[in-house]
Formats: sequence, structure tokens, C-alpha cells
Amino acid sequence: MSAVRQGFSPIYVAMDGPRPHVQSDQSLCLATREAVSGVVQPEARHTLFSETNEGCERFVPRAITWFFESEEYGVILEDDCVPSDSFHRFCRELLARYESEPRVMMISGNNHLSTPPSRLDTYSFVRQGLIWGWATWRSSWERYDHAMSDWAKFRRSDWLEDMCGGDADAASQWRETFDYTIRGRRNTWDSRWVASMWAHEGLSVAPPINLVRNIGFDSTATHTAHAPTWYSSVRHGEMKFPLVHPAAIERDQSMERAIDSLLFGGPGSRSDRAKRKLLHVLLRVGLDRPASRLVTVMRSLLARVRGRA
Repeated sequence: MSAVRQGFSPIYVAMDGPRPHVQSDQSLCLATREAVSGVVQPEARHTLFSETNEGCERFVPRAITWFFESEEYGVILEDDCVPSDSFHRFCRELLARYESEPRVMMISGNNHLSTPPSRLDTYSFVRQGLIWGWATWRSSWERYDHAMSDWAKFRRSDWLEDMCGGDADAASQWRETFDYTIRGRRNTWDSRWVASMWAHEGLSVAPPINLVRNIGFDSTATHTAHAPTWYSSVRHGEMKFPLVHPAAIERDQSMERAIDSLLFGGPGSRSDRAKRKLLHVLLRVGLDRPASRLVTVMRSLLARVRGRA
């Protein structure tokens, strides 16, 4: 909370309600409310506390919309994201610079690549919207389409391949992600935000080094009980100022390819591609969940057999 207080003011705090099947949530929610009241002065905070659990897919977009009912721009940090000292200044300067540029729809504090940056005073533009600490404008968020209304039309065209720079494997994996999302198989909102950005040919600013640490990799997490294998190689650091701005707003496609490879684990083997194709077929006929449960049961049985051997 202290890291947040050093940034923008006032502070808006939104919290989903306790999950009914998690006994500890009730006390944790109450403790969080007390912590917010004890750290942030009443005149400097606004709160949105849900009494029931709405889930990430619904509550986070509602909270962001609530925030932009009062503000033109701002920084969005989830409870497990800890910003570096330079993150807020980085966001503040670029929010002002690109306020009237519709192609730039967000400013991310994330760079999860392990490659050492050549310099720490500039940044890139990419199509991926990474949201472990980010900033945006009301005008950009107004283009958020929770229903992904254009996905059926785009799915039947070459649009996704074009967005992925002709990388058929990346396009296939993003197609799988969007299919899962629109069918309600993923309790999250960020894929819907990415789809909204792409529908408007929007871009995200990406720093040369990671500016926000995610400390939420444990059993209480909704989606990230374990850190991705690549996260230990992420280079955390600080921006250098004054910033050196790119001469033009152009996609860094080499960085985009590296991000896709990181998110999806690389192109994969022929068997990996065959598995994804089978998953697509199962998804289209509504058998993906039974198949997933069957795989889980088979793995459990196999582990027991090996344990007895």
C-alpha cells in the first residue's frame, strides 16, 4: 500500500467479495478493509467493496469502469503487484504524452523477457497488453468490449494471422485463447481487453525492463498458484530519466514474437501442435471439459501405479 501511496492521488480501492467455498476469505476481506482504512486518509480514497463474489471476469472490469466514471486516466494495480520506484513517473509522463493518440491504448509496467536491455531510457510499442501493473485512459477503456462482439467475424478471416505478423503458430494459440474466453472457459477479463485492443489496432507501451513485481504466486491466488518457469529469469529494475521517446509509433515485432514465445512456451513440437488441434476440436463440440477431467483422472491413476511399483 505504501508503494501505491507514493504514486497517484486519490486512490481508488476495489475489492471483490469473499468466495463462498473458501472459508478464510471472509476474514481476509475484513482485514483488507481495515488495512485500507488505516493507511489511506478518507479524503484521499474511494472504495468499491462487493458483498458477494463476482469473480475476476466480471468484477475487475466493473471496478475499472467505476474508476473511470470519476477519472480521465490512472494506474491500475492488483493486490499482488508491487511497483518499482520509477513505475509511477514512467506512467505519468507517458499518460500525458499519448493522451490524444488513439493507437496507444495502455502503458504496461511489464517486460518479462530475460534479454538484457540495451538501454534503460526508452521503450517500445507492442500489441500484447500485459496487465501486472499498467495505466490507461478513460477514452481507451470505453473501447473495452466484454462480449468480444467482433470475434466471430474476425475468426473467419486472416485478421489474427495479420495481427501476429504472419506467425501461424502464434495466431493458432491466440485463437485458442479467445475461443476459450468467449465460451466462458476462462474466469478472467484480460483476454477480452487484448481482443478489444486488437479490434481497434491498439498498442501498449512496453518498458525495456520489468517495473512491477508479481508476488502473488501461492495457494491463495485465483490463477497463479505457481510462478511460471520463466519468471525467475525476469529482469527487474528502474527506468532512467529523462526518457528518450521513439521517433514513431511502430510495433516492435521482434519483441512481440519473443512475448508470444514466452506466453505460449514457443512454437512447440509436432505433437504439441497436434494436441492443440485436438483441443480445438473438443472445444467446438463441447467436450473439452470432460476430456480435461479424464486426463486429470488418468494422471492420478498413473501416479498411484508408479507409487506402488
